[in-house]
Amino acid sequence: MHRDVCKDVGLFLLLTGIVLFMLCSIVYAQQPTQAACMYTTFNSQGTSGADVTVSNTAIIVIAAYAYNCDAVIKNTSANDMRCGGSDVTSSAKGVVVKALETLVLADESRRPWYCIRTGSSDATANTAEVRTQ
Repeated sequence: MHRDVCKDVGLFLLLTGIVLFMLCSIVYAQQPTQAACMYTTFNSQGTSGADVTVSNTAIIVIAAYAYNCDAVIKNTSANDMRCGGSDVTSSAKGVVVKALETLVLADESRRPWYCIRTGSSDATANTAEVRTQ
């Protein structure tokens, strides 16, 4: 009888361990995986990495990139500019980025960002993008 009880307890422990292992595997598999945002690119749209000149026609300053985590657009000029998505077709649309101010982007940095000057003089955009790869 003692031997049968030990078999039953051993079988119970074995089955419990298997069930726990399966449950832990399911929970672990459902956790989202997120790569580390550890790569930085500066002025990816500028010629040879230079700041982007923003004139009276909207110009792309941050290209669409699925691996972007965050980005900043800094107006390094004395002239204001507007920035936003592809609907920034005139100096009346988009977010105003005043002279020497910075626009901080999170998830929205994964889509393209355009800028256009608001006055009669060109502005200059300096960008930094943080990526997972």
